[in-house]
Amino acid sequence: MSKNTEKDSSDCLWRDLVLFSCIFACFFGAYETYLISKSMDPASKRIEKYTTNEMSTFQMDLIQVEEFQQLSVSVFKSMTTSYPKPGDLVKVKYKGMFSNGTRFDSSFEDESYIEFYAGFPGVIQGLSEGILKVPLLSHANIKVPYFLAYGEKSQGGLIPPKSNLRFEVFLEEIVKPKHKVKFEKPNSKDAVEVNDLMIWVTQSGDGAKVSPSSYFYFDYEAFLENGKIINSTFIKNKKEAFSKQNHLYTILKEAFVNRRLGDKFIVKTSPRKNDQAILFQNSNQSFYFVISL
Repeated sequence: MSKNTEKDSSDCLWRDLVLFSCIFACFFGAYETYLISKSMDPASKRIEKYTTNEMSTFQMDLIQVEEFQQLSVSVFKSMTTSYPKPGDLVKVKYKGMFSNGTRFDSSFEDESYIEFYAGFPGVIQGLSEGILKVPLLSHANIKVPYFLAYGEKSQGGLIPPKSNLRFEVFLEEIVKPKHKVKFEKPNSKDAVEVNDLMIWVTQSGDGAKVSPSSYFYFDYEAFLENGKIINSTFIKNKKEAFSKQNHLYTILKEAFVNRRLGDKFIVKTSPRKNDQAILFQNSNQSFYFVISL
C-alpha cells in the first residue's frame, strides 16, 4: 500500500513539473512575441529612448555604411496634397540616423521641432531639398548621400567623414512668406563688367558711401540661372552684415566698390564651384544676386 502511495506521489510531482514547464513556456513565448512586435513597430522606434552615453561608447569607425547614390524621399502616407515651396518656413520633427539605423539625434521624444527655410541653406542640403517632396502633416524617410550632408569632413566628432544619413521626418507646419519673389533676368547688354562679375544698377541711392572694407547691412536674394530662388534675407526678414567674415565676401566684394546706401543692383557671378554655406553645392554655374543697400 505504501509503495502505491509513493508511486502516486511521484506521478503527481512529475505532472506538476510538466504542467509548470508548459505554463512557463507559454508565458515566455508570449512575452518574446510581444518584444519582437514592439521592436518592429515604427512608432515605437520613433520614440525609442536615446541617451548621450550610448553614442559616447559607440565606435564610429565600425559604422557599416550602405551605398547612397542620390537623394531619396519615401513618404509613408500622404495626409494632404500641400507641399512646401522654396523659401517656405517649415516646422519639422525629425530623427537623424546613420545608414545602418543607429540614431544620433531626435526631436520626437520631447515633442520639439526644428524650423528652417525649405530649399535654402541653414540645414544640410539633402534635408532642405528633401522636405520639398514631403506633404504637410505626413511622415517620410529621407535618405541623404554624404555629398548632400556633411561631405568629406567630420561634424563635431559625432558624424564621421563621408557619412550617408537617414532622416525620419514629420512635416508639422508650412508658413508661407509674406515677401513675394519675382525675378527677371536683366539684359546682358546693359551690364557693367567688373573682373568676373556682371553688374546692373537698378536704383541709385543717396546715402553714405560703403566699401568692401567697411561694415554695413544689406538684403539680397540669390537665384540659379533657371530662376529658382535659393536664398533670401527678405523672406527671412533679417539683413546680413557685410564684412570679411560674411560667407558672400569673396564672391561679391568687388560689386560693393563705390556703392551707397540706398543702391539697388543685380550681380551675376561667373561659373564657379560655390561655398556650401552660401548656395549649397551647385557647382560650375552662374548665380544671380539681387542686392539692396
